[in-house]
Amino acid sequence: GAHGFAAIESGHVALGRELAERSMALNPGSANAAHITLHAHYEANEDAEALAFIEAWLPGYSREGPMHCHLAWHAALSALALGKLDRAEWFYSSAVHPGAAWGPPLLTLTDSASYLWRATLAGHPATPQRWQEVSAYGERVFPRVGLAFADIHRALATALAGDVAAAARLADELEQAHAAGRIPAGEVAPRLARALIAAARGDWAIAIDLLEQSRAEAVRLGGSRAQRDLVELTLSRGTTRARRG
Repeated sequence: GAHGFAAIESGHVALGRELAERSMALNPGSANAAHITLHAHYEANEDAEALAFIEAWLPGYSREGPMHCHLAWHAALSALALGKLDRAEWFYSSAVHPGAAWGPPLLTLTDSASYLWRATLAGHPATPQRWQEVSAYGERVFPRVGLAFADIHRALATALAGDVAAAARLADELEQAHAAGRIPAGEVAPRLARALIAAARGDWAIAIDLLEQSRAEAVRLGGSRAQRDLVELTLSRGTTRARRG
């Protein structure tokens, strides 16, 4: 399973798919095998196949399973890409957001913020109240900066919740932590936090500049390629808006 995921993340999608299929054949109930299968579909832009697979598979997996919320996030992304907003919202509301997820806090925070932002970029902006839920959750489970992958999602959620000053303070704290050598991801962490805050405010010129500076080093934040696509999707949308004026 781990080999399959590593293959997909390093660009060997066909090999990763083959290994995922083997894993599913050996253990059809494996959440890890299901996860790898979804990543194979994601990399191939097979949203319909991904959604069909996870809708058939997920009901047999316990809600208390550690991967449940994250697999539901994958389902929500596929539904959103297919224009099935009601289905995407159902997955988010029933299994992804802080009031419904059973998964690890890192996934609950980052998947919630990521889904709401992707929906916003797709033309379905979330209410400030939904962002406030995610922002408050992030403050509770990650009260101090240090885990950059969580911190940039928390900054985004805080800005879109309407507290841009608090989001800016988070970016400042990341900058200070980086200067003190406490952020393994390096300078890309505060830079991306500022980029996403700028995007949240609609300051696309600033956002585009910071995102372009960050994209090559975004891998240092951790997470999968699917999760880090938040950077590319934001940059793509910002560039499109800038061209339209």
